[in-house]
Amino acid sequence: MRNRVFLRRAGEGVVSRWTALGLMFMALTLVLTSFSLAPVASADPSETATTTPATSTTKAPPASTPESSTSESTATTTKAPATTTTAPASESPATTTKAPSASTSKSPASTTSVAPTTAKRSAAVTPRGLNPKIDVQITDVQVEGKNGQQITVGDSVTVKGTWDASKADPQSGDEFTIKFPAELKLGTNPAFVLEGDDGTAWGTCNLVAATNVMTCVLTDAVTDRPEEVFGDFEVFTKAVEYTTSETIDFEINEKVVPVDLPGEGGISDGRVIGEATKSGKLQDNKQSVRWTIDIPGADLAALDTAGNGSVTLSDTLSSNMKLCEDAVLNAKLLSGRPGDLKNVPGGVAVTQPGGAGAVGITITNGAPFEKGKLYRVEYTSCTTSGEVDLPGEDGLQAVYDNSVRIGGTTVSAPGVGQDWRPKTGPEKSGNLLHGERYKAAEWTITVPGSFIETSPGKVVTIADTLGGNHAVCEEGLGLKVWRADRLPGPDGSGPKRTDVTGEFDIVSTAAAGAKDMSVTITPKDAGKVDPKQYYYVTYRTCLTEDKVPDSGDVFTNTATVNGTPVKGSVKGPDFNGKKNGKINTDSREVAGEKQSAGTTMDWHVEIPGTRC
Repeated sequence: MRNRVFLRRAGEGVVSRWTALGLMFMALTLVLTSFSLAPVASADPSETATTTPATSTTKAPPASTPESSTSESTATTTKAPATTTTAPASESPATTTKAPSASTSKSPASTTSVAPTTAKRSAAVTPRGLNPKIDVQITDVQVEGKNGQQITVGDSVTVKGTWDASKADPQSGDEFTIKFPAELKLGTNPAFVLEGDDGTAWGTCNLVAATNVMTCVLTDAVTDRPEEVFGDFEVFTKAVEYTTSETIDFEINEKVVPVDLPGEGGISDGRVIGEATKSGKLQDNKQSVRWTIDIPGADLAALDTAGNGSVTLSDTLSSNMKLCEDAVLNAKLLSGRPGDLKNVPGGVAVTQPGGAGAVGITITNGAPFEKGKLYRVEYTSCTTSGEVDLPGEDGLQAVYDNSVRIGGTTVSAPGVGQDWRPKTGPEKSGNLLHGERYKAAEWTITVPGSFIETSPGKVVTIADTLGGNHAVCEEGLGLKVWRADRLPGPDGSGPKRTDVTGEFDIVSTAAAGAKDMSVTITPKDAGKVDPKQYYYVTYRTCLTEDKVPDSGDVFTNTATVNGTPVKGSVKGPDFNGKKNGKINTDSREVAGEKQSAGTTMDWHVEIPGTRC
């Protein structure tokens, strides 16, 4: 068998009976092949017949292997004058008898494949249900090949045990079951045979990954020699869950049985909880900071003298910061192992009475703090100015500080700097339009409101020269003017562009097919120009060649905005083919045959049309 479940010799103490049968079978074979009988024992009275019982091995694949179920029974080889029964692992279930080398017959040795009667019986029987008298024991749980080492999530773990039905009045269809603990996961769904030394099929076992249960059903062979129906097994699993417990619970024949874990107990996830830390990140709106405080469960447990999972900490913000409004504050408590933190609903309240001074952080975990967990508090503070604190003319940045007191320790965050400055001059960018087979380009000129504010009459004049194989489209430029905030809002939304083309008078000299053009944009109401927003002028050009461009094609656009030069360019797309694949985690049908999960792959290939 190749199911990675290893069975103990069953029926020790009855080998002599089978040895005798083997000798009788050997003699009968020799009679049929030669009319002279070979001696069956040594003439030396000091020599005696010895028997080394065969070892039956059934292997179950490790958790990572695709589903398979193959079996190998051992062969029995008998020789005279000394009779020895051995089990080559690669032989099929058959009894092989060889004529003794000391035979006086000239006939060659004969080999017959005759399976024992009991081995011929089908292992497929109708289950009768659980026989609780079958004694099943888990004897050892270890990291594969590393006895005594603590298990870590991801390790291959061997589970060894014994089963004994000899005193359970075993009947065909009797079952015994093992539900593996959640911390150890069975892999695929193999089936294997519980075999005796002589190839007798005592039963069949199925490992079902979905339920994490091994179910074994005895065959009708058990009623022939019930005193021999026992063995041992070794199953390979994968460690999938962290635990601090020194034991894990197997459910054997519907009864929970705790089993010791190796090493110092527990299953490690390989992650370490260090000291408390605090950090901050400037948000995209440049006027708020998201703070994160990581606190070991042991630190909180030491402060929670009542043991009810409630602790209040004191936090200090720098004077240029205050707590944001509730919608932006977004205070959260998360807990769990590092890298696997889960939200604790309603687990923290962050307050700042009067909108200034010390900040109170009240943690309400809802249960005692666990030393093996990490607890994370998150919240957002905003600038006291209510807007972006711009760097000074000397280049000095605004810096935001924060520290928290945990017991007798002050934990400070590195200062968070703000170095963003708004654009003051125009910029240009562009892209080819995928939806039009890359045969048209869209160009965007960004004009800060402050630039328009300082321009004479608040008029914007754009002079443009197109390079490469593109020109003004037949339908014209399709020019539009948009307005948007310079940064996202305090809640992270935006900035959203608003079409304000109708707020401007636009005069253009662009003609279809032209490479040079000019556009004058004049606000209808100069008072509506907002110096703290950006204006975006967008327009289109079309490629003048029929072929689809590729990465070797570059299209340039050189312009001036009120005399300030701006340049932009786009190039054709990279038409590179790609290929990727993935192993299927469920069964698939291939050429009319169902293939097991983990044994097939799906491939996705993209071939550029330019290469066809």
